[in-house]
Amino acid sequence: MLIALRFAALTLTALTLGMSFAHVLEMPAKLAYPPDLYVALQNSLYVSFGPPNMGAFVEPGAILAVVILAYLVRRRRPAFWLTVGAAFCLLLAFPVVFFIFTEPANAVFHAARPASVPADFAGYRSQWEYSHAARFVLQLGGFGLLALSILIRPRAAHSELSPYTGGAIRTQRERSYSAPSQ
Repeated sequence: MLIALRFAALTLTALTLGMSFAHVLEMPAKLAYPPDLYVALQNSLYVSFGPPNMGAFVEPGAILAVVILAYLVRRRRPAFWLTVGAAFCLLLAFPVVFFIFTEPANAVFHAARPASVPADFAGYRSQWEYSHAARFVLQLGGFGLLALSILIRPRAAHSELSPYTGGAIRTQRERSYSAPSQ
């Protein structure tokens, strides 16, 4: 079950990261668009990103999977703290940055039409674009911490290291369970 949840958390976080990376890649071109074209794109290009479409469920699903994963690995200290860090980054990206910066700009652009551009168009455009860039950075950090939490292996206890080779040696407990030598 742990492997399946790790896979789900990584996949959902990667999909979330992909959506925010798309915004970052589009940003230079969109900042140069005239206001009427920008508003038209905002109201047509991102329809699948929000409710009731699939994009609206990916990010909360990623957060939920990472939080559950943190609970399940709570006794594996290196993995636990990295997973908690990943959850923290994802939770900052959504809901904090999203609802404080992105959603207010979304509301303004959804109410606007190409013929009726918002009064503070440049401010809302910057708010929307740069909040997505911030979300991308947070999600990239979350994905990186999550990947590390899965890849990292606990180090052997100091008493288990050979002073001659620096490698792990079998402990007395492991030797007591091994098959007898012949």
